[in-house]
Amino acid sequence: MQTIKGDASENVHSLDYFYAEYWFENEMEAIAEYKKVLEYPMSPEEIDAEKGDIIVVRTPIHNDGFIRGKNLRSNREGRFPMYLLKEHSRFENFTTFINLS
Repeated sequence: MQTIKGDASENVHSLDYFYAEYWFENEMEAIAEYKKVLEYPMSPEEIDAEKGDIIVVRTPIHNDGFIRGKNLRSNREGRFPMYLLKEHSRFENFTTFINLS
């Protein structure tokens, strides 16, 4: 697979999302833009997101594949499809230790 499509590590997701409370208050990142269809939304409470938006997950995955969450960019809360989310990794800069021996 890697010779055809390159690194496939982004395609693997943990089963912890489905079988544990790992998701609660977890920050997830939108992997693609999502706009609800105004004429026929899946749910009137759907929220939009742009690729890279951070969604804070508030509920487990419902039977229809949606979660309830809050988009930190738009500050709107509502339902969002779980299949468009991946775990968000945050990297912090630390000061260097100059007095190490």
